[in-house]
Amino acid sequence: LFFLLGLLASILRSDLRFPESLSQALGLYLIMAIGFKGGLELTRHQIGFDSVSLVATGIAFSFFLPLLVNKIVPLFLPSLSPVDRLAIAAHYGSVSLVTFITATSFLDAHDTPYEGYFVMLLTLMETPALVSALLLYAKVDKSRNERIPLAYHLRHVVFAGSSFLLIGSFVIGFASGGKGAVTMYGFLNAPFQGILSLFLLDMG
Repeated sequence: LFFLLGLLASILRSDLRFPESLSQALGLYLIMAIGFKGGLELTRHQIGFDSVSLVATGIAFSFFLPLLVNKIVPLFLPSLSPVDRLAIAAHYGSVSLVTFITATSFLDAHDTPYEGYFVMLLTLMETPALVSALLLYAKVDKSRNERIPLAYHLRHVVFAGSSFLLIGSFVIGFASGGKGAVTMYGFLNAPFQGILSLFLLDMG
């Protein structure tokens, strides 16, 4: 509903605007909360063949989906430039944090159970698609004479602000375990829905 309110404000050309710094802060909070909860979930589940195979499958999907989408997009949008095709490919390969949060909030509101380790899977699926898209971009960019090493792409993706915070929060959540869950509960759980509402309003 807050997303629709933001969309309505945009359609009606309202002067409702969020400061850029506030928009970034809201997004960083949600990334931190999701990453931390993903780390906590990892401590609560016994790691076995099923969970490892699921994570491996998710990472593989995330990495290879941009390669597939990059081949399909020209069939429907032939006028797009190669760089625009790669942007679309990376978008569909990567995970939408907002969609994930909205979907899980909907399930929680309707008391529908789901496996907690999907939060962990979200965390691990965030970067592979970006890596594969950047690898494709290195081949498309004819202005560079020398091949860019894989280490450059990995560093660019992993150390990008949002990815770095997501992975770092995941590790902290895993390392702190139950004690961390108690300590951070008031900050990461109680205000979550309110901050999500502000974020969706800004997105709208």
